[in-house]
Amino acid sequence: MKKIRDIVAVTGTYKDSEGNDKNRYSNCGSLLKAEDGRLAIAWDGVPDSAILHAATQGKDTLWLSLFEIRDKGQQQPAQQVQQPSQGEDIPF
Repeated sequence: MKKIRDIVAVTGTYKDSEGNDKNRYSNCGSLLKAEDGRLAIAWDGVPDSAILHAATQGKDTLWLSLFEIRDKGQQQPAQQVQQPSQGEDIPF
């Protein structure tokens, strides 16, 4: 079987450098695909922080998401910064 997706849960939130709310995720398992096309789940379990986060949001259901596989040390791709065109002020 080949791992095709990570299964993740939201474990909390944080603010990015621009003050936007972002979700913090934790890996809970893997979605696997067999050669014949069948799908399977390898389940590692749900961290208590994911259950606590759902409860503090007034939810009684824990939602899990499928994400493309990332190496443990891999960071999210850097966002492109739009360069100001000539004559525009550079914001500081």
